Amino acid sequence: MNIKNSLRASLVVSIAFFATNVFAQDCAKFDAFPGGAEEGKKTHVLYRDLVENEKYDEAFPMWEKLMKSSPAGHVYHFIDGVTMYKAFAERNAEDEGKANEYKQKMVDLFEQRMACMSEERKDKGAVLENMAYSMSEVGYEDIDKTL
Repeated sequence: MNIKNSLRASLVVSIAFFATNVFAQDCAKFDAFPGGAEEGKKTHVLYRDLVENEKYDEAFPMWEKLMKSSPAGHVYHFIDGVTMYKAFAERNAEDEGKANEYKQKMVDLFEQRMACMSEERKDKGAVLENMAYSMSEVGYEDIDKTL
C-alpha cells in the first residue's frame, strides 16, 4: 500500500510540475525571448510598426516568435494576434476551413490573454466583451461561446 501511495504522490507531483512549467511557458515575459529581454523588446517594436501599417504578412513571423517564447511580454501580443487573424479570416472567407481555423486562433488568444494577464490587469470583463464582439463580427460558428 505504501508503494502505491508513493507512486500516486510522485505522479501528482510530476503532473503538477509539468503543468506549471507548461503554463509558465505559455505566459512567459520578454526575459524568456531568445537573445534576452532587450532582443524581445526590439522585435516587439519592429512587428508593432508593421501591424500599425497593416503589413500583417510581414509582421506575422516576428509576432509568432514572440508568442512562442514570450507571449505575456506585452498585452499587444494578444491584441495584435487577434487583429491579424481577423484580417486573415476575412481575406480567406471563401475557404471556410481556413477562415474557421483563424477564428479559433482568435478565441485561443483571447483565452490565453485572460489566463496570462487579466488577473494582473483586472480586465477580464473588458476582454470577454471584446471577445464576444470580435467573434460575432467574424461570424464565429460557436454562438454559445460567443454569447
